[in-house]
Amino acid sequence: MITQNPFEVLDARLTNIEALLQDIKTTYTSPAPAEEELTDIIKIAEAETETGYKKGYIYELVSKKAIPYHKVGNSLRFSRSELRSWIRAGRPAILQQAVENMATNYVLKK
Repeated sequence: MITQNPFEVLDARLTNIEALLQDIKTTYTSPAPAEEELTDIIKIAEAETETGYKKGYIYELVSKKAIPYHKVGNSLRFSRSELRSWIRAGRPAILQQAVENMATNYVLKK
């Protein structure tokens, strides 16, 4: 009967556990956000500059959920890239709302 050295068995098992832990670490850890991602999040003052709208109008768009935004506690944050995409898309929610308002006004006048 051949018996294995218990230390070799333990060493093999520990090596296997280390490999599994390393695999879990590389799979489930996310890299630190890039500098560009950190500067992508802006406050309302910068959103004014980015969109060309006044602060009050931006608040109105937020209340209508017509502009992309994020709430962080009690304050608003905007993603510069989302705002730019929204602008390039022709501000679809605002345009749709304007069409609906014009249609409603037209129907009410008759």
